[in-house]
Amino acid sequence: MYNALSNSNYPPGTVVSINTLDDALFYGFVNDLSFVINDRLIVLIEHQSTWNPNMPFRILLYIAKLYEKMYSDSTPFYSSTQKKIMAVDCYVLYNGTDDRPDYTELKLSDAFAEANSRTADIARLELTVPVYNVNGGHNTDLLNSSKPLGDYAFFIHTIHEQLNSGQPLNEAVELAIGICLEKGIMVDYLKYHGSEVRNLLYHEFDYNAVMKMHRKEAFEEGVVQGVVQGVAQGVAQGVAQGTVKSALSMIKAGFDKRTVFEALHVTAEQAEEINATLDKDNPVIGFTRQ
Repeated sequence: MYNALSNSNYPPGTVVSINTLDDALFYGFVNDLSFVINDRLIVLIEHQSTWNPNMPFRILLYIAKLYEKMYSDSTPFYSSTQKKIMAVDCYVLYNGTDDRPDYTELKLSDAFAEANSRTADIARLELTVPVYNVNGGHNTDLLNSSKPLGDYAFFIHTIHEQLNSGQPLNEAVELAIGICLEKGIMVDYLKYHGSEVRNLLYHEFDYNAVMKMHRKEAFEEGVVQGVVQGVAQGVAQGVAQGTVKSALSMIKAGFDKRTVFEALHVTAEQAEEINATLDKDNPVIGFTRQ
């Protein structure tokens, strides 16, 4: 897959060291992969939710955390001799439902508060993120050049088709797995890691659905409270109240509670209020962030 994305030709057996972050959900990434190959740090992010132009900033935080993890025990950074660090290649694979071009470059400098032509020309800090659309009908050559990537893109595309036809998430995933097995796609992986795939996809699609619903509800709640109170504090309070309201409605609609708490960054106090509202007859379930 990396060979196809980077136009390189690393042979089978090339040493690859995986160093994916355990707390990627904190950065808003549900399906991420980072690894080291030939002294280069590679960050690969799957982006399934609504198109997000803030991806460079989010990935910057992710890379900073990776560097901290990799070099936290190294003291030479405080010496007068320059310490070499690994160069970074980052890629985003987009298979969300928005209509996007085959290839897009997102730049960190586009988000600078004083963004203008002069700022872009002299930006001292820049991160360029290539985004490849791997939905059906896009980047055919890329998908054909990497069987794992092409197979996975077909799998996710099939899930989207089943969801669009009205199937609930669990049925859509099961039907997509069955179709892939019949076509000889990802057979070994689905046979031996089927439960892991199911859990990941349930979590991933739930997470994205939670975020879409929360953005709408929290915005509406925040605006109403802000208008009523007429102050900035009212907006902040409204959004906080919207978090509780959104979480309750999502959990009652069938979303996994832990997924909702993680996606909305529910605080311990909010979790206590949510749990008490959900079931006043039972003891409050303590909330521990993983």
